Amino acid sequence: MRANPPPESLDALYLDVILKQLDRVLWRAGHEIGYFHREIGSLADQGELPENYRNAYARIVAMLASIERAVATAKRESVDLRDRLDLGLRACQSKPSGEVDEEHIAAARKAIDSINEAEDRLVRVVDSARNALQQHAEQGLIDWSMPFQIDFSVVLDAGPARRFYEACGENGEPLHIPCRPYCPPSGDADESEDWNYFRYRDGHPFQHARLGYLAHCILDHVRIPWQLLPYIKGIEVAVKFVDCETVQTAAAAKEKTPKF
Repeated sequence: MRANPPPESLDALYLDVILKQLDRVLWRAGHEIGYFHREIGSLADQGELPENYRNAYARIVAMLASIERAVATAKRESVDLRDRLDLGLRACQSKPSGEVDEEHIAAARKAIDSINEAEDRLVRVVDSARNALQQHAEQGLIDWSMPFQIDFSVVLDAGPARRFYEACGENGEPLHIPCRPYCPPSGDADESEDWNYFRYRDGHPFQHARLGYLAHCILDHVRIPWQLLPYIKGIEVAVKFVDCETVQTAAAAKEKTPKF
């Protein structure tokens, strides 16, 4: 019977993940609000517009400026919070409590193999879809060679002591741990390519294991301790394709030649 995951490692992991998400959310909010502000900011000063329209745009611009200031303040507070907590979180994540026996190590290796297999299959599926689009979809408007964006997220079995992590999300959903950035290998890449950064750590249980890029992201970018690998309940993926093209352009009006 596998022991429950150490609560202190889960607490450090989730707080670290949420701080990273907070940084991304604030950056995205600041970027989108700032872009919108710059895009419409001059409308409040257009004398050709009726006064009530200029006043409406001025109120919108004031709202956007207020939000930008609030986001800037939150960014500074987020950086300060991470600076205060980062060393403690790293220490707690790198040294999970409790003894790790051979059965647990075998379960972690099995989890790595399963993650590698899932990633290899997904990359093949995405490459197959892209090839089909390039060969069969109507060409000339959408650039079907554009890369797919692939975002993974991990769901953990938090155990009875931290069960709330599995139900505190929106509508009682579990908290997901995003795996970013993820850059899938090309279809020509060798599936045996190894991203194992444990290879230089003599005596490490994963020194001679093969780590695909997804497993590398989970362990190195997200900093999920390898001891928590057996508690992964599932890995979800979102695949997105984005292209932006001009679908319609109005024909230029022809100047009428005056008749005499």
